[in-house]
Amino acid sequence: MSVNFSRLQELADDDPALATMLIDMLLAQTPDFFVEMEGAVATQDPAVARSSAHTMKGVCLNLGLDELAALCKQMEEPGLSGDFTTYQRLLGELKNTYTAQVSELESFKQTL
Repeated sequence: MSVNFSRLQELADDDPALATMLIDMLLAQTPDFFVEMEGAVATQDPAVARSSAHTMKGVCLNLGLDELAALCKQMEEPGLSGDFTTYQRLLGELKNTYTAQVSELESFKQTL
């Protein structure tokens, strides 16, 4: 599944500079989400696990990253219940999907 660029363009009101800024903000914030999620696993903290996944889900939904948002949504329940084995597996999938979609985002920026 690819990025829903129409949602990103709609959010940016078809302003290329704003779309670029939103993409850059996402790329800058995502490592922090991953650090939080990994920290939640390391400390076995369900509240942080769920909160991090939930927050990242919202960001991804707003920017048209539906596949990433779906993975974050899947992470909320095991995060909250403390099923860190499932949470960590999904986190691996999330990172792999993110890595694949970064190139799509970078390519899209070049078209703006």
